[in-house]
Amino acid sequence: IAPMWWQEIVFDRTIGIQWLIALSQKLLGKSIFAAHLPSLISAIICLICTYYLSNEFVKKSYSWLSPLILLTTYLWINNAHLATQDMPLLAFELLGILSIVKAKNLEDSKYLFCSGISIGGGILMKSFMIIIPIIAISPYIIKNKRFIIYSKHFWIGLAIGLLPVLIWLSLILKKYGLM
Repeated sequence: IAPMWWQEIVFDRTIGIQWLIALSQKLLGKSIFAAHLPSLISAIICLICTYYLSNEFVKKSYSWLSPLILLTTYLWINNAHLATQDMPLLAFELLGILSIVKAKNLEDSKYLFCSGISIGGGILMKSFMIIIPIIAISPYIIKNKRFIIYSKHFWIGLAIGLLPVLIWLSLILKKYGLM
């Protein structure tokens, strides 16, 4: 339930990546590959989201260049093969941003729902580091996509996305108290 660091309980991060690694090792057996698989899958999701985002903002004939540039960046390559929360967090952030960009009006419920749920997933991965991209994209939302704030689908997605975090926090408080 609690994140461990050298057999000590440490509450400097949330538990999302540990749960993904545990699930991967449960399905594939305990191995280095299984531990790194969540980051590898997240890296592929990041490339796909980058492609679709560049489809929205650049000529479609050049949209393949953005994921190619990302794919050849040292920092991205390094994080793609590490068993850390950075790549899954980036995948949640890019999924949320792509959903916001794709949402054209209040009727695009699946995109609005996905943008809300990605915030909860990001919090589960790396706590409040999801706030940085939210602040960064806020001017775009206020200027071009204000309807997102008034969408019930966004708020339902946010509530469902926060549910695992809230369950985890309640289990932590139940087991360890306010510590």
